[in-house]
Amino acid sequence: MPNVRRTIALVSAVLAAITLTACSDAPTTQEPSTFRHRGVIEGFYGQPYDTATRARIIRFIGARGMNAYVYAPKNDPLHRDQWRTPYDEQQLADFAELARAGRESGVRFYFAIAPGITYDRDDPADFERLADKLRGVHERGVTGFALLFDDLLDPASTALDPELQASLTARVADLVASFGPDTDLWFIGHVYTGLADDLRANRGLFATLSPLPPQVYYDAYADLVPATLPLMWTGPGVFSARLTRADAQDFRDFASGRPLVIWDNFPVNDSLPRELFLGPYLGREADLAAAADGVVLNLMSQPIAGLIAVATAAEYFADPASYDPETAWHRAIGDVGGAGAEALELFAAQHRGHPVLAGADEATELGERIAAAFAGAGTDDDGIAKLRAYLERLAENRAALQATIDDPQLLAEIRPWSDKLTELAAAGLAGLDALAGRADAATFRSARVAATTPGPLVAATLSNSGLATLSGGVVNPPVDRFADLFAAIDARLGGS
Repeated sequence: MPNVRRTIALVSAVLAAITLTACSDAPTTQEPSTFRHRGVIEGFYGQPYDTATRARIIRFIGARGMNAYVYAPKNDPLHRDQWRTPYDEQQLADFAELARAGRESGVRFYFAIAPGITYDRDDPADFERLADKLRGVHERGVTGFALLFDDLLDPASTALDPELQASLTARVADLVASFGPDTDLWFIGHVYTGLADDLRANRGLFATLSPLPPQVYYDAYADLVPATLPLMWTGPGVFSARLTRADAQDFRDFASGRPLVIWDNFPVNDSLPRELFLGPYLGREADLAAAADGVVLNLMSQPIAGLIAVATAAEYFADPASYDPETAWHRAIGDVGGAGAEALELFAAQHRGHPVLAGADEATELGERIAAAFAGAGTDDDGIAKLRAYLERLAENRAALQATIDDPQLLAEIRPWSDKLTELAAAGLAGLDALAGRADAATFRSARVAATTPGPLVAATLSNSGLATLSGGVVNPPVDRFADLFAAIDARLGGS
């Protein structure tokens, strides 16, 4: 009865959230079984979502027991580069609509702003500009806010001063508190990733990116920022393979014990735009909530396709101890794909891998069938037959998706990858025909060249040294199932 268990878990999570909201100051001796804050963050580089898509996501996550949507698109200029410019009336009306959708769905809409790139500490009017902008958003019904100092890469930025970051955060905290009791504020500092021991020793990514040791920033936060104000952290890496209770608690101790909200960079793909991440939420310990007050997932540039991963995370948030990634993934496919779930599952199986996420293996069934077909020095007739049958399904998948999925936005998002899957599968079938003597090798090789022209990655997950830097050195081995298939065919045909 998995659906019954899921419903009970989600209802329990919602009731827990209501209790925490009403009694957040009450002492407790029992470790939390789930997170106070459970949600998503639109925090990627690239084309921001439109308001209708944001409202759709808010309703989707609210129905699954999640309770936070953070608006922080890097490429909204008024959020970051041109933060001083006020939003116009239509933009403010959009925020009002999102706040209303959130209230209706049990989701707090957080408006984030990132003034650090150009904030002028020597201009008193800059704080008033910031305050006016936050007031304007609050007047439209927004009660959640976040102040961001991440990705300050210009050494001339005055916001790299630890005392300025801390004092500005404290002033914004006072401002938000003045809006009324039903408000919330989070912040993220300039040094937002890494293990506590590395941060104490000034090792790791920010040893080269930061003008000052991390300890200096966190001392300033401890001195000036209210101890109850939640701090955001991405984990051991910008992209974290695992999130453990021990690592989160160590970081929380380093941050003077203040509340911790994890900015989890999954399934975001802005730095890997050729890939889709359609697998389940993995690598997060069942007792993480004992050290972290919340987790928000950074969303993918393809918002509807990204709901597959989000839906699995919702099940983890609702009941981490009982979370089953495979069961959650199958349910998520059904939730997002509807009548087209079968076709979507076959498609998503070719995009389950991730270069960092622990346990995220890419296109496993395709890999197994390739290995079985080409075991040893020859080929296995039964293995070839099973591989051919699978490739035929892959070649037909685009038509199956279009025939069964009634969500035009989802179809548009995945179309480039669906097209590429058709080309790759067709090339694989041409190769098997060449091996069987039903086609010449030149036909296969022409199809292979056309299918492997650079474009979206299908059944492939890449890793590189730059990613290793961002992930704290943890990367999964690169996978390219069709490259393996084509190489095996070439070897049997006797050339390339």
